[in-house]
Amino acid sequence: MPIQYESDINSKIDNNLKEFAEAKCLTGVELQKITTHYDLKLTETGNALGINTSALYGKQKASQALQTNVSLLLRLYALFDDKIPRIDPPKLTDLVDLIQKVEPSFPDYAIGPILGLEVTSGHRLINKGFEKASQSTRVLAWLVFQILSENLDNWGLVKSVILTEAKARGIKDPTTVFTQGGWGKEQPVFRYQSSTTDGSAVRTGVVKKKLVRRAKTED
Repeated sequence: MPIQYESDINSKIDNNLKEFAEAKCLTGVELQKITTHYDLKLTETGNALGINTSALYGKQKASQALQTNVSLLLRLYALFDDKIPRIDPPKLTDLVDLIQKVEPSFPDYAIGPILGLEVTSGHRLINKGFEKASQSTRVLAWLVFQILSENLDNWGLVKSVILTEAKARGIKDPTTVFTQGGWGKEQPVFRYQSSTTDGSAVRTGVVKKKLVRRAKTED
């Protein structure tokens, strides 16, 4: 017979999550179950538990007991799922309407490039919304909506950021990105850039100059 505090949890927990009320160590199996039960993206699970996504992969496959703090979080989320931190994107139409309040001529399909996607993706978003969009796209839509909801004057800054990114991606006329896309069609511009022997650009980081010692010569 369960002891009193287990009974207290059992009376409030979802029938499909009863194991989270049991006095048995939680493992990666239960971690996966929470993710599936609440339809969480990997980044949402990581954010909710304070674990980076690469570490999550290992924990989900492990059979040993989870860390105490992670286990406590899982048990509490099983009871209070409304506290799981999520970032839900706005309705696509609401985001487009907000932009068109500032820029009435803004075409619906340009929402693709606004979210770092191609124009064709903009058309797909119009037809299907954010249901199948990547989590990065969903977060970006949420962020742009929040920024514009606070102050429509921020639209100028949002556009400036997009144009800056287009220039960084090597798009010769950044303004064309809104109607033509082309995020991945040009050569990106890196702060530090070196070349391979065939002249093609390669990714670089901070370039360190190699000291060259000159041999002493006699006068």
